Amino acid sequence: VASPGHGAPAAGWTPGWGRMPAPRSRRAAGQEGGRVRLPLLIGLGLLSGLLFIGAAAVAAALRAEPPEASSATFSFLHAARGSSSAGLRSHSKPEQAAAEPAAPDAVPSTSPRLAETETEREHRAGDPLEAAAAHAVGLPAPTALDAEFIAALADYSRLHSARLAGTGGSKRATLSCEPSAQMGNRVRFVASCLLLAMVSDRALVVRFRQGYYASLADLFESPGFAWEASGDDKVASGRAIDPKDSQQLLCGDLGPDGAGPALSVSGNYYFMPFVANNPLYRAKARRWFPNGDIFGTMARVVFRPGPQVRDMMDTLLLDLGRKAGLPDGERWTCELGFQIRNDNDPVRRPQISAKEWDLYRKCAAELLPRSRREDPRVFVATDSDPSRKICSEEVPYPFEVYGDFERSNNPKGVRKALVDLLVFSTCDIMLTSPWSSYGRVASVYAGREAYFVTDWGVPTGEPHRRFLDILRDEDGKSGCFRFLRTEPCPWQGPKGELGFNDVVRTTTCWDASMFSDVC
Repeated sequence: VASPGHGAPAAGWTPGWGRMPAPRSRRAAGQEGGRVRLPLLIGLGLLSGLLFIGAAAVAAALRAEPPEASSATFSFLHAARGSSSAGLRSHSKPEQAAAEPAAPDAVPSTSPRLAETETEREHRAGDPLEAAAAHAVGLPAPTALDAEFIAALADYSRLHSARLAGTGGSKRATLSCEPSAQMGNRVRFVASCLLLAMVSDRALVVRFRQGYYASLADLFESPGFAWEASGDDKVASGRAIDPKDSQQLLCGDLGPDGAGPALSVSGNYYFMPFVANNPLYRAKARRWFPNGDIFGTMARVVFRPGPQVRDMMDTLLLDLGRKAGLPDGERWTCELGFQIRNDNDPVRRPQISAKEWDLYRKCAAELLPRSRREDPRVFVATDSDPSRKICSEEVPYPFEVYGDFERSNNPKGVRKALVDLLVFSTCDIMLTSPWSSYGRVASVYAGREAYFVTDWGVPTGEPHRRFLDILRDEDGKSGCFRFLRTEPCPWQGPKGELGFNDVVRTTTCWDASMFSDVC
């Protein structure tokens, strides 16, 4: 069953996070209709006059106020179809196919602002209500379905200032967030922290640069409040929460009254789904994210590339356009992208086997439209210069890269890595390295599912994750697969053997509406 993507809700989608009910027989439905038809006609007759009188007023109100997103469209952690690229073939089975919803209009940049605080004025350039104008070329801007979260973020910016300072009648309440690992994992962890801070009414303080080479300000616009720790901040760490403590995150009271004034969380585990399903907070999550696309909404509204990153990306696309002989000022577009994670020494320690390279080539040929298989526009993003050299031997098409390779051990290098990720996300077809957070974050920015190849025997070896087969090798296990959703699945266990649903069942507050169709 396909859940709503960025567009209108799919027909028949049930309220909440539950699954679709089993369809009743047409005959049974007709019998029920016969028993209630006469009372319904009488009731409708009485109501019609009242509805006619109020129609003009209702229509005027709807024109004056933006429509509220219905919680009935919400289904978090269920399979969702991303937007298909024009001209690309669908590999969904007939019973899985669904009409692609029309994309809603972007949120206008003239949306009304709340009364500004001094902190909001300081960060006005990062106002998410103006995100459409500040978005890099080729990246999705906020949509109408993001309006509730944009409004909530504006409210949160005021609360953030008060909670951080303990002023305006608010108690001081903070969440210290310290991500680890590399950029993709750090961004996912900060997104989880932001949701936790917003639902629990805490001021978020991110220590992004701790053990890393760049700050949030080096990469992204301000979200409208000071979310990054400064060198002299005095924010207490307070009580530490393990990001894999599913009982606490799914069932606990994480607000200041229930968990104390200061909380801290550190690591790189994507714990957002547990917070979003917490019975104390899921009503907020449903209202803010009516189609369940939490990380995708944050990518469009919060994790917007900063001006330096946007300029670097735009310059690259214009340069590639000139190289391709496009008219002056026209930007290059990508049809096929390879994201290759192959270590700093792919000759002695290759992470991609010869069999997997063969699968990459077969998958690309299978996915490309027949008319574009000879000379597609290809972009390659790699993790090392030796990996690039290997790609020149293994990728079957001429391809573009972003300048000379530069290690991500300084702010400029990290910005180049982000540009690499964002350009890759614009490709119609994204072939990623399996389980790479880089490729998954690119898929979130793109708003559509990526593909991956592996000779690890997936998905049979990990039955709690579901994928769509594109092709399988003769062994019946290796092959090319498509993720069924853009957001990652959280898993636990020494070998990732416990899927999200398995972990949920170990808690004291679980119910079936929390379960995922794909994790």
